[in-house]
Amino acid sequence: MRREIQIDLFSEESQKVRRNYYPSFKKLFPYGFVNIRLSYEGMVFSFIVFMLLGVIIFSLGVERGKHLKFLNDHKTLPLESSSGKAVYKPYTIQIASYRDKKMAVKLIRELIQDGYKPFVIQNQSIYQVCVGKYSNQEIAREVLYDLIKKYRTSYIRTIP
Repeated sequence: MRREIQIDLFSEESQKVRRNYYPSFKKLFPYGFVNIRLSYEGMVFSFIVFMLLGVIIFSLGVERGKHLKFLNDHKTLPLESSSGKAVYKPYTIQIASYRDKKMAVKLIRELIQDGYKPFVIQNQSIYQVCVGKYSNQEIAREVLYDLIKKYRTSYIRTIP
């Protein structure tokens, strides 16, 4: 009887030959705890995704800049027309109300440093600190979003 030898599909010789795709990583990490394999197609795809994300983030920043410029241009509007009559019902943002005049003055100084145009509405012995005079509620709401981060009790109201 003749003895046949069966050859393994994955012999020891074929396992010894292993191609090193990234020799520089082998120098950096000789113990081999980093295993990175990326094809050229994968690198191109990753680059395209990275560029698309960059374009999207840039365009969102441009839109935000346009929005902030619009708000700065329309922060305050004149309340009277050339004939002296009020054209619209003005809106403002009330930040806080105080019984103590010193506290109201302190808040006004802080708001001026932040770049706002505050004023006080005095109602009997209460000092209501407000910011800006706006032609419509939408413009006031945009400024309110910025103010509410620092002054949580702010709200939109009409000027009496």
